Amino acid sequence: MFHILTYLRQPLKYRYLMFLGITIRLALMPFLAHPFDMSEWYRYVDDIIKHGFSISALGINPLWNSLLVVNAYIYNWLSNILSISVTPVSSLPANFDPGYKITIVTDPLFNTLVKLPLIIADVFSTLLIYRIAYFYTKDYSVSWRSAMLYFFSPIVIWISAAWGQYDSLTVLFTLLSIYFLMVSKRIFASSFSLCIAVLIKIYPIIFLVPIIISILRFETDKVRKVMCYLLIFIPLSMYLVLFQENELLKLLNGMIFPSGVSFTNGFGLTYWSVSLIMSTDIFWSSTIMNLIMISLISLSLYYVIWRAKTQFTAVMFGSFLFTAALFLSLLVVTEQRSLILLALLSLIVIKFPSIQNYLIILSFTAFLYTQKNFPFYLLPIASKFPSSFSFLFSSMSPFINRSSNYILPAFNAGLILFIIGFCFSSILVILVYKIFRFKIGY
Repeated sequence: MFHILTYLRQPLKYRYLMFLGITIRLALMPFLAHPFDMSEWYRYVDDIIKHGFSISALGINPLWNSLLVVNAYIYNWLSNILSISVTPVSSLPANFDPGYKITIVTDPLFNTLVKLPLIIADVFSTLLIYRIAYFYTKDYSVSWRSAMLYFFSPIVIWISAAWGQYDSLTVLFTLLSIYFLMVSKRIFASSFSLCIAVLIKIYPIIFLVPIIISILRFETDKVRKVMCYLLIFIPLSMYLVLFQENELLKLLNGMIFPSGVSFTNGFGLTYWSVSLIMSTDIFWSSTIMNLIMISLISLSLYYVIWRAKTQFTAVMFGSFLFTAALFLSLLVVTEQRSLILLALLSLIVIKFPSIQNYLIILSFTAFLYTQKNFPFYLLPIASKFPSSFSFLFSSMSPFINRSSNYILPAFNAGLILFIIGFCFSSILVILVYKIFRFKIGY
């Protein structure tokens, strides 16, 4: 409720900007989709419709899958009433086939139902950024500019409204956790919100480190508050260990000992994209990756424990450094993970205004990298008018190599992706350096 009241009290220009951002998202969401991810969501929904729901199917991200269960019954009801169905890939021209054993193209109704919570999450994340920023600046113009940097970030719009990945939900509950911790001083609510974020996608678990250290360094009654914060994570740990042990081990093993599948290693916002244009030895790549990760995480710990002078710097700057450590070490860094980086930077910029341009460049760089799947994002609308879009799919043939199951970037496309990934990593290195050099006394 406080988010809505905050929004209604602001000048008209910010209401218009919010309306514009929402309108852009609503216009994109029915007609664009990442072919692989959306087909996976559809496969899950279709299985629920045909065979019913079971607890064992919730997986390591139970809250997102629970949301898909709700979508399954709504979609089944509406699609039957409206006579809407997915389009078989086999009915389309051969060059429309996105590979990866994708057999269907999702319809606008399904895309809308899946993405609507993501757009709502973007709106509330923006309002939370404003609230946190205003708490520290007491300047509504600075606070709204900070929030708009996130809301109008092209990669944020693209991931939620076009791609259909659900990292925006993770960002929302991570920001809510930060709000409860730093603004309203409600420790248990902060812990509960972070736990929800972890149940959506597991990577926010790393934020426990700077948060717990900040409590120990800057809060009174620190032992009780740390115990209170960690209490909620006991049932989460039990769920992961007892019901999702295999999935958890697979995830951790994939981070520390990546597979040798050449077309996955190097994909994403990282200098490791060099593997798209030249062969890299998986053993040495993994060894170097782990050495870099240990070094950067150690530097992040040093910053949070010794360099941070306030809770704001410990939590915000520290969380950014821990996240950047993973971005600068892992062999595969998916573009949607950049949303949490941008949310953190949107708040850091209120104390460190000179990094605003870096934030904008990061957003556009991440957006450009996502276009590796172009024009297959257009399949929901292209499948309805194949003759009108055939030339576009044909024109992309020089940039892709097809196999029986996969579509890989050709050398020229791989070179472009490497340049973009390298630029993203370079900007992160600059930001890490600037944060270590930045002196803040509030």
